[in-house]
Amino acid sequence: GVTGAALAWTAFLPRGGVVLDVFPPGSRFCTEGWGRNAASHFGGLARLGGQQHTCTQHPAATLGPPQDGENEVQHAAREVRQLLGGFWHGQSVRVDMGKFA
Repeated sequence: GVTGAALAWTAFLPRGGVVLDVFPPGSRFCTEGWGRNAASHFGGLARLGGQQHTCTQHPAATLGPPQDGENEVQHAAREVRQLLGGFWHGQSVRVDMGKFA
């Protein structure tokens, strides 16, 4: 799921379970790939519990049009600052299902 407190349920997954940690683009907390975040909040919890963990970044579902010259990541970052008070956890993401294939 989208990274956040709900992923603490990882602690109750059976050994060999899978944790999908979803981040918006531009996050400095996610190195995409299986087992590449062993010291992150939920990557570490999965490692300790014997689960597999992957972190993936997906495009933000923005609320308005980009400003002139803004790329997708810049647009999403501006909306987080201006509309969500800097808390990207309130931003929706568009899940790229190809990353889970």
